[in-house]
Amino acid sequence: LFMVCCVVFVGLKRLFPSSFEGTSMTATNDDDAYADDVTKLDEFQQNQDPEPVQQEQFEQPKEAIIMEGETTAPTIAPTLEEIPPLPVWDLGPNTQNDAYGIMERLLLEIDDGNHNTEFWTVAKELRKEFASRYGGENAARAMLERALSTFSNQKEGDKDYPSDLVQTACRMKNKIKGTTTQEEGVGTGVWKMAFGGYSVTVGRGNKFSQSFPFVMEQILTRPMKILGLELHVRNAAVGGIPSFPYGWCLKNFWDPDPDVVSWDYAMNEAGGVPEGLEAYLRHVTTLNSHPQLIVKDTHMAERRKELLQRYAIGEGDTPLNGSIVNTLLIHTDPAVDPLLDIKEKFRPFGFQQWREWGAPLGAPGQSLHHPAVKEHEMIGWTLSMYFLAALELVAADIVLKKNILKCPTTTATRGVDDSASRTLPPPMTVDMTSTITTATNATVPLWSSLLYGRPSTSNPNKEWTLRPIHCRTSFEPIISGDLKSILVSGTSGDEIDLMLPKGRYFYDKGWVMDLSDKEKLAKRKLERYPELRFVDSKKAYYGMYESGPLTFLLPYEKSSSEGDAAAIVAPKVGDDARLWFSSIVVCEVNEERGNFGECQAETDMSYKVSGVNATKATMMDSAGTLYLGKKLCMYVDIPDRAKITSRSDVLKQKEGEYESTSKNKKNMEENDDAIGISLEVQVINKHVYDKKNACSVSHIVWEQMPPTPSS
Repeated sequence: LFMVCCVVFVGLKRLFPSSFEGTSMTATNDDDAYADDVTKLDEFQQNQDPEPVQQEQFEQPKEAIIMEGETTAPTIAPTLEEIPPLPVWDLGPNTQNDAYGIMERLLLEIDDGNHNTEFWTVAKELRKEFASRYGGENAARAMLERALSTFSNQKEGDKDYPSDLVQTACRMKNKIKGTTTQEEGVGTGVWKMAFGGYSVTVGRGNKFSQSFPFVMEQILTRPMKILGLELHVRNAAVGGIPSFPYGWCLKNFWDPDPDVVSWDYAMNEAGGVPEGLEAYLRHVTTLNSHPQLIVKDTHMAERRKELLQRYAIGEGDTPLNGSIVNTLLIHTDPAVDPLLDIKEKFRPFGFQQWREWGAPLGAPGQSLHHPAVKEHEMIGWTLSMYFLAALELVAADIVLKKNILKCPTTTATRGVDDSASRTLPPPMTVDMTSTITTATNATVPLWSSLLYGRPSTSNPNKEWTLRPIHCRTSFEPIISGDLKSILVSGTSGDEIDLMLPKGRYFYDKGWVMDLSDKEKLAKRKLERYPELRFVDSKKAYYGMYESGPLTFLLPYEKSSSEGDAAAIVAPKVGDDARLWFSSIVVCEVNEERGNFGECQAETDMSYKVSGVNATKATMMDSAGTLYLGKKLCMYVDIPDRAKITSRSDVLKQKEGEYESTSKNKKNMEENDDAIGISLEVQVINKHVYDKKNACSVSHIVWEQMPPTPSS
């Protein structure tokens, strides 16, 4: 049958050679086939007229050469293809409070002399640019309304500005120096935006500078500067991670006092499950500055949207007394789909070349689930128009001096650390009716307190609090809290470059700070494109059976909200550890190696707390802690016999058991007086002897008991 097919193919090729011209069978894999397709697409586009239809110029038909005996056919003049009009959308009530609607309302109150100042000129230019990019004012405002969901207690017919926008504007106003009568130091003059997420927010497939956080920075820097605000934007997203352990380490990745933060739920937590989002936003509330939260999500995640609304304004007849988290939700698909259905050359400028990458063709990350440059620009512009509306309210309030905003003087807008006294409602997405303080007959996992908090002692049915949680991580980019800072012993090859190979010589001596083979391969691909400038990294300590124990000292830390240190009882060496520490979480690198015999942290590793075996160690399986369905984090309960110890005592016990550079020894000596609990992890499965199957440690998180006032 094969021979018959070959004969038929050759025969057809000879009879109809034109049908087979340009056919290439040389692609050896998906990447080669993709490259062939791209080459053909480029050739096709080069043959197309790149100018808009209205600018097309047709050449006069050249005079035909008529052979004897032929007759001339009538010449048909080419016609311009008619440009279809864009749809005209009915603008909803939310557009009354977008950047255009607010300006229309303010024009009734601002005289000509005031609204021609520099800020209003720049704001007008930005609104004009946004409309030009996305099909005119009607289309652009309709897109804005479809792309953003805000949560306000404003009712239909109310003339007041939406509560969420007022809260954002008041925060901005209070940050401007000289515009508030509050105590000195509040008006810092700096507006900080910190973005978390995974590869979508990182900007994979494009340049790091083209990711939507930096698009926002380019748009908002000038109008903010005019009003006296210096904009700082930090993109601390890491490719391929879940909400946790990142959500425990927000202070490590972000500025300590951000005004706006974010997370991306569109990919990793599929199905719209809300539990991970609830845990994440509850941890956002523990930040000193009580920031606004931007959530990027799919429009189909209705349960997460309902959850955000409940935390912002309450539900039904039970409104909240103030917003717990001021939230802004962006979902791009319903906003762009109607315009992407239009033929390419008829689309508004902002939707043309929608899938054209900012990085050179072939750079890592150019896959369907990653936004290309134009989508990043659209996200950045959409979010910027929301903040421009808030800036317009600030400018009007300052110019008119009529207290349009009526800003409250609460700590939520001042950025003062009140996390110790901050309370939360009971969790809304999980049943927490059973006790979480003991495993006896418990129907919820012991680690739930690390995600959602615990009932308060004064009003357990209505008020919950999160105990102090601290994190150390080896991931990048971080500002503080490097995992190395709590290291005591057990490492090898610390001075060797991450990208260099590390064999058994190093692993037989201790745990090695390294990257997985797949991560190194990805980094090498990125090195060929230095202009991309990505900064995220998923390095970790890797170890096998021969590597021996890896030891850390987890210090008892006081938060800035605890006030005078003398008023707080401090732990002493020899105290019961359970009086000061509640639990520990050890997380491994989020990677899908798929190797037979790959390390299983629950069975292949042992954990000791202050020298005592931790017998209650369980892999966490809660939503938000999984990566592609894989469990990453080990919950370790504090053993009854564990005691408070010091770094110097642990160093004496471990003397001679580890190799380290003089630099690391110096860092250890500087922290010898640290008091806390020691944590020792070790591979106990003799079959974990290959680096490809090695165990890893990338995050250590611990939950402390609440501080106790001195008597």
